[in-house]
Amino acid sequence: MSSSKGKELFERVEKRTGAVLAAVLLLVTPLSACSAFSEPESPAPEKAKITVAALPTIDLAPLWLAQEGGHFEAEGLQVNLKPLNSAQPPYDDMNTGKVDIVLSSYVPFILSSSTRTQNIKLVADGSSTDKYSSAVVTVPGSPVQRVLDLPGKRVAVVGTNTIAQLLTRSVMVDHGLDDDKVEWVEMRLEDVAAALTEKRVDAAYLSEPFLTQALLSSRASVVAGLSTGSSVDFPLTGYAATNDWVTGNPNTLAAFRRAMAAASRDIVDRSKFEPIVVNHLKVSTDAAALMSLPTFGAVVNPQRLQRVSDLLQTMQVTAERFDVNPIIAR
Repeated sequence: MSSSKGKELFERVEKRTGAVLAAVLLLVTPLSACSAFSEPESPAPEKAKITVAALPTIDLAPLWLAQEGGHFEAEGLQVNLKPLNSAQPPYDDMNTGKVDIVLSSYVPFILSSSTRTQNIKLVADGSSTDKYSSAVVTVPGSPVQRVLDLPGKRVAVVGTNTIAQLLTRSVMVDHGLDDDKVEWVEMRLEDVAAALTEKRVDAAYLSEPFLTQALLSSRASVVAGLSTGSSVDFPLTGYAATNDWVTGNPNTLAAFRRAMAAASRDIVDRSKFEPIVVNHLKVSTDAAALMSLPTFGAVVNPQRLQRVSDLLQTMQVTAERFDVNPIIAR
């Protein structure tokens, strides 16, 4: 074979070999990349079926979406929701294992922890105040038309030392008013609109959906939004479990947190939020379209949560400052 023909054959073989190698690399590289960079599967939950207890309020909207939108299913969880008829967390059911996780106001969780009567951990954030999601309201003809009118008047709240009363007091203090001179009247949120109309109270705390419903049906008007001054973006609710449950179910907790994080992101879409509240809270489509969402979260922020504890001390509900860091599940 002449040197020119040999050289020509070598070049053809070299080109063909290069083409084959290139094709092999194109096939192998994506597979290698997937193998190297794909996230490992999350460990299976220790408990695939869990029970969450909560009052059926707007704060549950992300959880309802997680149930119906497949977020829990994607994490290998089946979540049974147990409705509560009291704002007080069902500690007996938590301690006996009848419920796994509870959604409630942060206030009772912090109070029970500060007195060491319960050994709970906060596992996920729930909601915080938004500019228009809760307010002090009044009706025409009431002696209360401004925040400055509140001292000495009858103001409805859901209970003493609840977040409703504490935020109302906080707004008054921000305005330099004496909150001790208010006559606090305890009643359920669903009874407030009628009480205002019948002049049994002069003003009231309301949160959604009761706020929008009162504005539409009772000619109520807002005296003051409660996400103002020192109460801006104030933490309202969160999810808690016993320390023993958190210790024994780390994978279940991680799955619950991932599902709730996804649902909290998705619920801000009004096309998802409004059907949820119409279905579960039995509000009209018109009211749902006008409702203001609280700020939904998923991760408990220690700095933000400390504001709740500090408010309890400021309002002399607790005698001394309680550090919330130890009660947050990591």
